[in-house]
Amino acid sequence: MWIWTGAYVYDDIEYANEMLEFCQAPHGNSDYRITRLLLWTDEDMLLGAGKQKVKNFVKKAHAAGLKVDLLTGDGHWASDALKHIPKRICDKLVVYNSIADEDEQFDGIHFDIEPHVVDTWRDEPTGRDGYNDQAQTSFVEILAYCQTELGHLGTTVAADIGHDYYHYSWELWGALMESKAADYIGIMNVSKLET
Repeated sequence: MWIWTGAYVYDDIEYANEMLEFCQAPHGNSDYRITRLLLWTDEDMLLGAGKQKVKNFVKKAHAAGLKVDLLTGDGHWASDALKHIPKRICDKLVVYNSIADEDEQFDGIHFDIEPHVVDTWRDEPTGRDGYNDQAQTSFVEILAYCQTELGHLGTTVAADIGHDYYHYSWELWGALMESKAADYIGIMNVSKLET
């Protein structure tokens, strides 16, 4: 389950408890139990003043039987100029997990980079599939870097991609499958409708 508003679970204990309870049996049905949280956390909280709040919530989620991935992303990160940002976040996660107790550690990192939402994705096509090769290369490079930094620690690396990448952006899809830079891929079944 995606949680893009991490502050709620860090600052509102009642909200956090209700959310964790919901995960056990969404709408009263334990057949649909949620087992993994994708939790947005400001990178500065990992090692800054909010670090203890992060540790407390992750520990509480683990006690409830949930895995917790650090959720982060921005479509612009697939540019050459900004690909250092997600790499820096991976580095911070390595440090965070090394100083946190085992039950306070994130189980993985989950990227929602979505380079297809940036104008240069289609406006500057350079690849055989009609999309921006540089953005595709940077996307895989980011995941591979994080896999190198986190994978040997048992921390998963994952990313989301559009449901149509295998068909339209087949160069990126192929590179992701070949590189094995991600432990799993989330397929988003959403479309942007323009009028």
